[in-house]
Amino acid sequence: MQPWFWVTAVLLGLGSRSLLAFVLWPPVLFIAILLHEMGHALAFRRFGSSAAIELHGLGGVTMGRVDRASHDMAVSLAGPFAGFALGVPLWFLTRDVVLFDPSLPVQAAWIAVQLFIWISVFWGLFNVLPMLPVDGGHALDAGLAWWRGHVMTRTTQVVSIITGGAVVLFSLYAWLVLGWAYVTWIMLLAALSLWANISAYRRYRSTARTYGEAINELAGNFGGITGGGGGMAPADDDDIVDLDRERKRRRKTRSVKDDIADALSALERHDRDAAMRAIHAARRQKPGGRTETLLVEIEAWACLAGREADDAARLAEQLPRRHPAKPFLDAGILIVRGDRDGGAEALAQALLAGPDDHSRVLAIELAASEGLTEEVARHLLEQGSGGFEETLRFQQGLKGLGKTAHAAIVDDVILGGA
Repeated sequence: MQPWFWVTAVLLGLGSRSLLAFVLWPPVLFIAILLHEMGHALAFRRFGSSAAIELHGLGGVTMGRVDRASHDMAVSLAGPFAGFALGVPLWFLTRDVVLFDPSLPVQAAWIAVQLFIWISVFWGLFNVLPMLPVDGGHALDAGLAWWRGHVMTRTTQVVSIITGGAVVLFSLYAWLVLGWAYVTWIMLLAALSLWANISAYRRYRSTARTYGEAINELAGNFGGITGGGGGMAPADDDDIVDLDRERKRRRKTRSVKDDIADALSALERHDRDAAMRAIHAARRQKPGGRTETLLVEIEAWACLAGREADDAARLAEQLPRRHPAKPFLDAGILIVRGDRDGGAEALAQALLAGPDDHSRVLAIELAASEGLTEEVARHLLEQGSGGFEETLRFQQGLKGLGKTAHAAIVDDVILGGA
């Protein structure tokens, strides 16, 4: 738990109607948000993943991993519905209760229950709005991916922008015309969401194109193949080709490009042995030159997939001194050797300074598979405005890889701060 959670809780309680409500607000907020995050955690456990909860300055985040879009949607909705499951019955049971000259303990219990209902039900309703980065936005993102079979980032961002703008306008009206002062914090959160989604949307097209070009650089020059099936390139475009289908259509005479495509497909599946077989098959054709350098790099990534850091380091040394993959490989080697914080920091620096090529895609894939999404995002945010822009690109890269749960973690880091 971050200390900022309690600081924010106290600040939010400053508008309480009584001293007793102000005193009760932080512990009740803690219980309500913990219940919310427990809903997410139990859903992660239901789908076979471990989960970790962290409370920060703007709420909480539950970290886990699911591989299906339908599971991701269920995890996103489990948090607010955990609050509804307790808050709604309490509201029905207490809405007609009238207290006559209650003692202090009874009054305290009554206020605590009312605060809990307000947080669980009304904050829960805000949280299910189709607007990133709240749970409703993540559920929409995952639901669209489940429905269409691929991530639809731009659609989710457009819906989020429309919803955020509507919430800001309604909040302004409620505050200035109706006098609902307590909606100001909702307006601020919606405004922050609106700004973040507009910024992300403006960058998405160029970033998505970059990731598509990255995979084309790695495999397309050897056959025009891009990632698919939840793979490395964003699936918003109509020309995405599934690697398995493409492999079936391949001509009978195999070439280096076929083996490179097989190696890439194996790396997507984290299948180190299959990737190495494809690399060795390519080398039997003695490609030489740039192709051999590319095979050395792919083999280094395959070693990292197999947690063979020393072999990966040996192969990285064979690359040219200024090879664009070296910073990413160095970060991956640190991660696999167990230096998680050093690896996350090195990867953040590589993302800031490195080119937009296939190495970036493979490094992001490795960081996500090792559970370092949050650490990398935090290191990026420490770099100021440039780091924030890179954090948004990092998030789009995760979505391009089909890792919407990890992209949601980046949202929570952005809102929670470093």
